[in-house]
Formats: sequence, structure tokens, C-alpha cells
Amino acid sequence: MSIPLEDLLASFQRHLRATAKAPRTIELYSQSVRYFSRWLVDRDREPVLDELTRHAIAAWLGRPGRPPATTALALLAHQVARGGRGASGRTVSS
Repeated sequence: MSIPLEDLLASFQRHLRATAKAPRTIELYSQSVRYFSRWLVDRDREPVLDELTRHAIAAWLGRPGRPPATTALALLAHQVARGGRGASGRTVSS
């Protein structure tokens, strides 16, 4: 079972606060993670760490009307990747 993105979001927000990101930046990055999660659900996919792949992010970014704070997903993936691999054993950024 993979880790829900919503569970990782709290840790990600703590990381952003610890690195002195502005409150509005934290809000926008958090919103982007939620938008991505909703996009996954709309496609009958679970909003979990194993779905945080380059392919999924590229597909999400390619859709019209995407939010501008897409850097959030890259930062979340980087933060998780520092710990190694997702629950499935796949590298987070693959």
C-alpha cells in the first residue's frame, strides 16, 4: 500500500515552513498538491505516492487551466526522493 499524498502534505508543509517559505507560497504549493490529487481521482487513480511519477505530472501539467504553482509537486517529489523509493520500490521521480 502506498502513502496517500494528503498524508505527505503535512510533512511537506512543515518542510516549507522550516525553509522559511512565505505563507502564500506554502498555501499555493499545498493547493497544487491537492489539485494533482483531485486530477488523479478524476481519472480513477488513487492519490498516492506511487502515482507521483514524471509521466503523471507531465500529463497533469499538459492539461488546460492548470494552476501556476506546479513547482510544489517537484519539491514534494524531491523531498520524498531524498528518502529513497516509494512503497512500491519505484523511484519517486521515474
